[in-house]
Amino acid sequence: MRFKGGLLLYLLGWSIPSLFAQVFQNAWVENFDNRNGLSQNTVWSINQDSRGFLWVGTDDGLLRYDGYQFKPYRAQIGKSAGGLPSNSIRQLFHNGDEHLWVGTRNGIAQLNILTDSIRTFLPNIRIRKILPGAQGKLWVCSNKGLYFLDTKSKRTYCKIPKLNILNAAQLDTNRLLISTSENYWLLDVKKNKYKVVSFGLAPDNDIRPMQVYNNLIWIGVENEGVWTFDSHSLKLVKKYSLRALFPELITFPIRSMTIGKNGRCWLSLQSGLVCLDTKTEKMDFLPSDLTYQRLNSLKGSPLNDIFEDNSGLVWVGSNNSGLNKINLRLGKFRTINQDYGLNYNFILSFAESGDHLLVGTDGEGINVWNKKTGKVRVSKPETEGRSQVFAMIEVEPSLFWGATSNGLVQFDAKKGTFTEPSLACKAAFDTLQSTAIRTIYMDSRKRVWMGTAKGLFTFDYPTKAYRFWANASGYDDLINSFKEDSKGTIWIGRGAGLQKYSPINETIEPVPLVIPSTHIEVGDVSSVNLSSDSVLWISSYRVGFGKYNPLSKRFKLYTTDDGLPNSIVYGSLVDDNGQVWMSTNMGLARFNPKNETFTAFDVHDGIQNNEFNGGAYLKLASGEMAFGGVNGFTIFQPTGLQRRGSPSPVAITEVKVMNHSVNVFGKGMIETSYTENFLSFEFAALDFTSPQKNQYAYQLEGVDKNWIYSGSRHFVSYSQIPPGDYVFKIKASNSDGVWNETPLTLKVRVTAPFWTKDWFRFLAMMAGVGALVVFFTGRIRRIQEREKEKAMLNRQIAALEMKALRAQMNPHFIFNCLNSINNFILHDQNHQASKYLTKFSKLIRQILDNTDTPLQTIERIVTFMNLYVELEQMRFGKNKFDFEIKVDSRLEAHETVFPTMMIQPHVENAIWHGLMHRTEQGKIILSFQRETSTLVSCTIEDNGVGRVKSKEISKQLSPSRKSKGTQNVLESIETFNRQYNTEGAKIIIDDLYDQTGEPSGTKVKIVLPDIAQFKLC
Repeated sequence: MRFKGGLLLYLLGWSIPSLFAQVFQNAWVENFDNRNGLSQNTVWSINQDSRGFLWVGTDDGLLRYDGYQFKPYRAQIGKSAGGLPSNSIRQLFHNGDEHLWVGTRNGIAQLNILTDSIRTFLPNIRIRKILPGAQGKLWVCSNKGLYFLDTKSKRTYCKIPKLNILNAAQLDTNRLLISTSENYWLLDVKKNKYKVVSFGLAPDNDIRPMQVYNNLIWIGVENEGVWTFDSHSLKLVKKYSLRALFPELITFPIRSMTIGKNGRCWLSLQSGLVCLDTKTEKMDFLPSDLTYQRLNSLKGSPLNDIFEDNSGLVWVGSNNSGLNKINLRLGKFRTINQDYGLNYNFILSFAESGDHLLVGTDGEGINVWNKKTGKVRVSKPETEGRSQVFAMIEVEPSLFWGATSNGLVQFDAKKGTFTEPSLACKAAFDTLQSTAIRTIYMDSRKRVWMGTAKGLFTFDYPTKAYRFWANASGYDDLINSFKEDSKGTIWIGRGAGLQKYSPINETIEPVPLVIPSTHIEVGDVSSVNLSSDSVLWISSYRVGFGKYNPLSKRFKLYTTDDGLPNSIVYGSLVDDNGQVWMSTNMGLARFNPKNETFTAFDVHDGIQNNEFNGGAYLKLASGEMAFGGVNGFTIFQPTGLQRRGSPSPVAITEVKVMNHSVNVFGKGMIETSYTENFLSFEFAALDFTSPQKNQYAYQLEGVDKNWIYSGSRHFVSYSQIPPGDYVFKIKASNSDGVWNETPLTLKVRVTAPFWTKDWFRFLAMMAGVGALVVFFTGRIRRIQEREKEKAMLNRQIAALEMKALRAQMNPHFIFNCLNSINNFILHDQNHQASKYLTKFSKLIRQILDNTDTPLQTIERIVTFMNLYVELEQMRFGKNKFDFEIKVDSRLEAHETVFPTMMIQPHVENAIWHGLMHRTEQGKIILSFQRETSTLVSCTIEDNGVGRVKSKEISKQLSPSRKSKGTQNVLESIETFNRQYNTEGAKIIIDDLYDQTGEPSGTKVKIVLPDIAQFKLC
């Protein structure tokens, strides 16, 4: 919401002379306090250095502003050097070099703006004013006299001791005007003599502002205004009386004065800011917002220092209310609202009548604004509900019809009053009585189109005939806009979408606006406009802004992804250059149809508010445009909004290495090692008009191939930068889009590691050769050792296989088998002998086959063991023992493998040492089981006499014979583990006992890894 001088003067009961509302009419005021960056809310002094940074002196230190943040500088408590002499900053002076002079309550400091180093002078002295002297020297006003500071030798001289100097002004190279609370003094610099001079002014304990400009001494006089004196004769020239302009202003001490660009003299008062144009001698006044509740208003009472920066912004400090930034915005947007005479700020519609603009409000009637004088006349209809004017058309010269929430109204612009319609038109008014009419439009045939809550009506003004279009009307589907093209077609924007009226067959039909690549149709059309090439520009309350070609029937939608500020678009107008202007819910936007780009304008550009209203847009006969919103209306000439202003300087505000700040200012180069190659840069365009609109482009030569345009983002980081030399470049544009094409550069060097040096490469090469020799020598030795180990293992395996073969081809077993065959032959049991011999030969053949493949599937092992046991049964009789083989269903008998040499010896032991000594029927059970997903087992269980009794019997029968079958199996287990690099193979032998504790057999369990699972085969 805007806050201008006129309103507060009106509230205070002051008259508003016509010379007011000139400088501040389109001003935008922005406030800074401790909620958005200031360290403290009392601002005493403001200045700008040669690089463009703004410096602010407060009661809690010095601040440097770059448009985005305030960097603090403070006194270092408990330290005698390195910081400011005091946190209470009263005066700032910069003479264009790399130093900023800071006057405090406890001395003066010299701050190097490049290195941030600080040097202090004149301790324990309160500094009041710093001003330049001859040859770069400084005059320093203080509570202990006038000092002269030589900036080269850093020596100080007291020229006038003991006087409490409040202010001073340099009249020429040899004369200095000095003020104290009692008198004015004139110092002859060469003679070092001073005398009292009289200006006819009463004593003043406050610092009385003084300025020398155009050979005149300008002095601010409390409760009077500004007096000027000839700088040579010291005679009075003129008095500028604020009391004469503001008679109701009782007391107004003038706290600060500065004369800036264009000869404007700025005065800070207790309750506002005065601008005196030294050329025209007119004064404007911008009062302080004493309620502290309004946006766009000057804050603070009293006001302190005034400073006009390089871009023309005016900065005003205050007591306890922070810092004010005033953007005068001359030549841009002009806003008219209640501050300038309107009776209400919520604007719904416009119409033009000669030099007057008719402004329809939301409930407060029509305001007639004189475009030349700025005066406003207000008129409200007597009928209740007709003060909400949605749209207006001119049916006859100076005679307007208005669409309201309660029917039609007629307004005579010449008389400035609402009138009754003629008898011929009264029928139309009566028909729509008490009907809400959203929009009204007159086409080239003088036919009036009206979108109402009841539907679409037309009224032929020449014939006075009206018509209701039932087929084009829908419940709760309001019509928002009408537009006629060169062929007489009426385009209708409404909630349901777009429609068109064909003058040939007088029909209304829908026009689908389908969003490309979707099946979604655009609805809530807020306005329809035309360009010179008959292209329709469609605005929507929901989806944004689009272009429709009636010939190709193609529709293109533009959204926030394309640069549109907001997807709610209230209305659009086409300027004389073919560019489309639109009001949105986030300010105004200008669309360039050639390059399809948007330019956004918001409250910082001086428009009434970021929020506008539907229907409140009009292009005037002069080419000016008016858009209405929630805080009045904004009027402007589109051709006067070209980019302007000079390129703004750009500065690197901070450099970080590995997220730690480093000071590179004044060095022109940053050097870091390859281990700390994560760099961050922050930068700022030092144009404070609208920092959020400043644009940036950067490039790190050697990393970025082209410029990177980052928009409003003012920082960048680079990680893992290879060793080498680089140049970081940054350029920026101001808020008007004017680029500074001369980039700021900073050299960057990332030092290479020592191992990239030539000497290190040579040593590394020699070390590498030596390492290769050592490696290959060791490799050959390890291969030889492995081959020896492998050969030894193979010999062990061969020996074990031979032992297993001998065990399976036991001579005693073969001899007994052949005797059995011979016995069958002698007893004429030829069939039995043949059967025995066949099985024996098969067994011998399979034993020989097993010597080539030590691992056999369970399926083959079962066949082998059946042959072996059948031969043993034929020898001893089948009734001697039974044999059973069990295979776990979880095993794949044709895939799971087992060493045969580990099973047969244990079965043989079970027969010969367990069952042969048993008188009852014996039994052997051979079981193959899956223990886990990676382990399998084979169990040989018999019900023989047990190992203890078997040993006793064996000792009695063959005391010198030793069984080697079990020992061979144990050696096989050990060799298996080594061969397959596992420890999973093991053998478990358990003695079995019956319920009485007598031996009842032996159980041998062989556990092996599933070689197929381990892919060891």
